[in-house]
Amino acid sequence: MLELKRFVQRFNGSSVPSEIETTDGTQLVLKMRGAGNGPQSLLAEFLVNRACHAMGWQVPDAVPVNIAKNFPWTFGTDEFDDILQRSSGVNLGLQFIPGATPPARGTVLPIEVLERMQLIDAVFLNYDRLAQSENVLIDPAGNYWLIDHGSCQFLDEAFSRKPLMLPPRHCLHGQQLGPIDLTSAEAVVRQCADFIEEIPVEWLRDLKIDHAFVTARLNDRLSVIQGNGFPLSRE
Repeated sequence: MLELKRFVQRFNGSSVPSEIETTDGTQLVLKMRGAGNGPQSLLAEFLVNRACHAMGWQVPDAVPVNIAKNFPWTFGTDEFDDILQRSSGVNLGLQFIPGATPPARGTVLPIEVLERMQLIDAVFLNYDRLAQSENVLIDPAGNYWLIDHGSCQFLDEAFSRKPLMLPPRHCLHGQQLGPIDLTSAEAVVRQCADFIEEIPVEWLRDLKIDHAFVTARLNDRLSVIQGNGFPLSRE
């Protein structure tokens, strides 16, 4: 597992995202379990990002990052350090995209980006892609990246059976997009199965769930996508 070495800079956001360097020199964006919605947010983003990235979509990859207990104060405010100290143990590291920034206000996103956004957010129930915060970055090469999936609610047992629709107040409500590609929707949920065993046990223990619970929630989403559903295999 990667180990936090130092903080480089902090970004805006309720989850206190920060650029970090790990002990092996990897640059990542760190999200800490002591901020925001805690391990549930980290777990959701871990699965969504890993699965989407594995599909070849422009969503940052995700890896666990350990923060040593009593990590020394070298960065930020007392409030930041308090979150840091509450976050000792396994946290979430996201692929750092050098030079990426939010698109200029009023930018019309390409249709393929909007369609991918619609698919991901309907499948995984993303409640944090709003008109005032689309959670999109553009890199220097002109590639658009979909970020911030910690508010996806597909792991909630009641929410997991909701129809394949965008959540309320989603930034795409009212836009005329085509139907969701059900083949790709099924594929990305199945892709999550490859990463269930990689979920840090520490997060599962904090949430009082297990790998079987996560598999069941993904099966719920498959059932919504394909009617009777095609259960995931954990073999």
